[in-house]
Amino acid sequence: MLEKLIELAEANRVVRVEGPNGSGKSTLLLSYQFHLSESGLDFGVLSQHEMVLEELTGNELFSIAEKPEAEKWLSELGGFSAINKRLAVMSSGEKSKVLIALALCSQIVVLDEPLAHLDSQSRAKLEEIIASSKARFLIANHEPGAFEFATSLTLGRYE
Repeated sequence: MLEKLIELAEANRVVRVEGPNGSGKSTLLLSYQFHLSESGLDFGVLSQHEMVLEELTGNELFSIAEKPEAEKWLSELGGFSAINKRLAVMSSGEKSKVLIALALCSQIVVLDEPLAHLDSQSRAKLEEIIASSKARFLIANHEPGAFEFATSLTLGRYE
C-alpha cells in the first residue's frame, strides 16, 4: 500500500487517505513520513500523537523551528490569539491550529486527521488554504465529504 501512496503523492498535489477509524490511515502516513525522511526531503507534519513540549508558547515553538511564517498561517486559521499561550493550557482546537500552522511552512505537508479539533470556520479555511497552496499534501481523513478536490486512496470500508 505504501508504494501506491508514494505513486499517488508523486503524481498529485493533494492526496486524501480516507477510511473509517482503525483502517490503517495513521500507520500508512507514518510509513510515508519514514519514506520522506529516508529520502532526505523536508516536510511538515500534524500527527494525532504529536510530541511537543507543552511548556512552549506557539511563538516560542515557531521560533525554535525557525518558521516565523507560521504566524501568518495561524492568523489565517483564526488562532492568532493563542500565539503567546503555553501549549499546555491551549484548547485542543488552538493547539491543532498552532501545529497545523507550523506544518504549513513546508513544501510537503502530512496531516493526520487535521479537522478533528477545528470549528467549522477553521475547517473551511484549512480546506481553502490547501486547495490554493503550491505545496504537496497528504491528508488522512475519516470524514466523508472533506477535501473533495483531492485524489483519494480509500482504506477499509465505511459501515
